[in-house]
Amino acid sequence: MDTQNHREKQSQDTTDSVDLSELIKGATRQAHERAENTALMLRFQKGQITLPEHKLLLCCLYTVYTALEEELDRNASHPSVAPVHFPAELSRVAALEADLQYHLGLGWRERVAKPPAAALRYAQRLREVGKDHPELLVAHSYTRYLGDLSGGQVLGKMAQKALGLPGGEGAGLDFFSFPGVTNATRFKQLYRSRMNSLELSPAHKQAVTQEANTAFTLNIELFEELEKMVRSAQGQDTTDSVDLSELIKGATRQAHERAENTALMLRFQKGQITLPEHKLLLCCLYTVYTALEEELDRNASHPSVAPVHFPAELSRVAALEADLQYHLGPGWRERVAKPPAAALRYAQRLREVGKDHPELLVAHSYTRYLGDLSGGQVLGKMAQKALGLPGGEGAGLDFFSFPGVTNATRFKQLYRSRMNSLELSPAHKQAVTQEANTAFTLNIELFEELEKMVRSAQGQDTTDSVDLSELIKGATRQAHERAENTALMLRFQKGQITLPEHKLLLCCLYTVYTALEEELDRNASHPSVAPVHFPAELSRVAALEADLQYHLGPGWRERVAKPPAAALRYAQRLREVGKDHPELLVAHSYTRYLGDLSGGQVLGKMAQKALGLPGGEGAGLDFFSFPGVTNATRFKQLYRSRMNSLELSPSHKQAVTQEANTAFTLNIELFEDLEKMVGSAEAQKEVKSERGSEREQHIRYRASSNTHGNQSGVKKLQTPPPSGLLGTFPALRLVLGLGVAAAAFAVGLYML
Repeated sequence: MDTQNHREKQSQDTTDSVDLSELIKGATRQAHERAENTALMLRFQKGQITLPEHKLLLCCLYTVYTALEEELDRNASHPSVAPVHFPAELSRVAALEADLQYHLGLGWRERVAKPPAAALRYAQRLREVGKDHPELLVAHSYTRYLGDLSGGQVLGKMAQKALGLPGGEGAGLDFFSFPGVTNATRFKQLYRSRMNSLELSPAHKQAVTQEANTAFTLNIELFEELEKMVRSAQGQDTTDSVDLSELIKGATRQAHERAENTALMLRFQKGQITLPEHKLLLCCLYTVYTALEEELDRNASHPSVAPVHFPAELSRVAALEADLQYHLGPGWRERVAKPPAAALRYAQRLREVGKDHPELLVAHSYTRYLGDLSGGQVLGKMAQKALGLPGGEGAGLDFFSFPGVTNATRFKQLYRSRMNSLELSPAHKQAVTQEANTAFTLNIELFEELEKMVRSAQGQDTTDSVDLSELIKGATRQAHERAENTALMLRFQKGQITLPEHKLLLCCLYTVYTALEEELDRNASHPSVAPVHFPAELSRVAALEADLQYHLGPGWRERVAKPPAAALRYAQRLREVGKDHPELLVAHSYTRYLGDLSGGQVLGKMAQKALGLPGGEGAGLDFFSFPGVTNATRFKQLYRSRMNSLELSPSHKQAVTQEANTAFTLNIELFEDLEKMVGSAEAQKEVKSERGSEREQHIRYRASSNTHGNQSGVKKLQTPPPSGLLGTFPALRLVLGLGVAAAAFAVGLYML
């Protein structure tokens, strides 16, 4: 009897003298090995876990950790809990919630899988321990947290690779990361030290050790039950066990290839799309996306829509509206092209699905958004190059840009994960797959109809299919060359303008621009004026008034020079056009403003240097500056795009082209008339010069005679020579001034 008591005492002494962590390690060695060698854990360690298994495991762990952490928090002041309670470093519930939200969407709590019985038993045991034996919580805390902390990084990397997840915080793998623990080895040493310092009797130590074995047993039962569920799923309908994204990918492969190989898409991929085709495509896409996004918003709370509804990241309607406004102008809604029948059928199908079968919307959302997101950047660059657009936000290509998506690859992985988490029956999965094929068919029909429209346009009147800017450029080429080579134009380009000539130039421009801008303002709502009416960016009258005031003073209106007849004829033509044919104003607006915008900086510098002006705002050269235009190249591209989008019949296009030639003709007549005036003035200059020469000879003769005849040495006064022809002949000064003014006027016109 004494021997037995002695042995029991020795056993108690041993339990009392060995660290608790060592006791648990020794007592649970076999259970630990069993847990690591369950089929589920072996497949996980080999990187063979699937996304559905991973999500099911997250649901189970969420059930377990919710119970564990609630009990730890409730018993946080208990002497056997407080030393090993590290919520900031170890808590897993928040990480699991983030992972579940990543995979299941914002409403994940309603869609989280029902945990298996083994997970519920595990949670129930934790509740019982927390309520009746808090000192045993350390067994569960130790086995769970230190196990996760030890294997977290390795398992996280395996899961990332196996599941094709992007990695990083918030990407569905937060459970494996412990951002509050900077050094895992040191932290585990701290934890064991605290745990070993707990003041527990030998009996309590033994109870904790047994509870650790219970914890391992509960984990083993959980892994085995999950494995049974996996095997059961493998024996079910293939449609039910395969990810929805994979089902769609396989079922739509042929349709996908057909869509990519339509004539329109092949030309787009080769960078051969034209601006009219691009604008027509935008109109069609606007019809489709308006329907799609209205139905997604209306069904945003539907369990098959909510997880894949990302309006902040994916919505395209606002981007399409910005592109249409860029190309068609502020009143684009009235001028947007009527969509073809195929686009209307596509939109109609989306309305039907949204109303009667919202669960099928995912098929359209997936095929449209992920397709645009995948090819957006490439197609955007091709379109920019093919269409000569400047690029950047607000430059007619916003549709191809997704500013709300910082990493396209990661976002697509998130989208697929959410989509694959939808709780759909095999029948519903099959219906979604079929709807995805319907979506591709609708797209193919749309592309084919657009291609027919393009071919039909190519067979129509050339005037109707060619951009208006190109028509004008071709039709006015000869007039352009004639104007560039006038003597006045050539002299101005050499920087031979004087200050009086510059002031006369301003008077001429003021006459023309006053008429042009009054007519543009009066017809601002006209459908052929509104898209190209940019008063804030282009108006010149205020700048000319500032320049005239600088040079002529506050009362400049009373001192401004009377404009020549050619300038008055130009202004009169602008008044007539504005009154009777406002659609022709674009010819004058285009040739005038884009010319000034092109040559403004160069001409301004020439004038500043020639006239010795200081430069800068308010220094007599404001006409050459466009402060409302931050980038001249981009703005001219915008202007041409708007101009080319005007809905003009072939006859109206022809009329605008003829009016552009009229504008050139008016200017050429002005140059030629002024050239004659300059020639006449030069003839007068030669006569006066000859008379001056004779007079000088006479004075020299008299001076010589007086010198020879005046032996007293008294010097006779000589008549001073003229101070200069412009001072002597004001009329000549006016003529020369007007001539150079016209030349400057022409430089702007022809630097388009």
